[in-house]
Amino acid sequence: MAAEKCCIGSPLDENVFGLQIQEFSLTIGNGTIICAVSIASNRRFVPLSHYCHVFSFLHNLSQPGSRADHKLVSDRFVRSKMHKDMRASSRGGGLGCECIKVQQHNKPPIGTYPSPDARFSHVHLDIAGNLPPFKGCSYLLTCVNRFT
Repeated sequence: MAAEKCCIGSPLDENVFGLQIQEFSLTIGNGTIICAVSIASNRRFVPLSHYCHVFSFLHNLSQPGSRADHKLVSDRFVRSKMHKDMRASSRGGGLGCECIKVQQHNKPPIGTYPSPDARFSHVHLDIAGNLPPFKGCSYLLTCVNRFT
């Protein structure tokens, strides 16, 4: 992290990339974090060496596209030439993006399914959990009768 700080000057410089940068100590642990404080909401400064990890983590959540990537990252982080790098990264189109995009929607033929003859002849049971505890219970048993 010290090498990245040398590239931008001292983290406490008044003006870096047109932004005011301040170093804050973390409440948990002994580390510090560098934030841009000259904008409405404090955004974390991301050094170049960590930018790829940050972008790929946020992008791989859902592969949203270049505009949504831009908004997702720029709302939380700040870095020099961030917009240029985001455009190049999101236009790359990796295998993950190709797998998520649907090429053709298959429409199955309309079928006829026999209805059950009597109540409770066809029942679906499932356990839903781990839910927030309510009266000491954190799981839910669901039962669906197909007859009704």
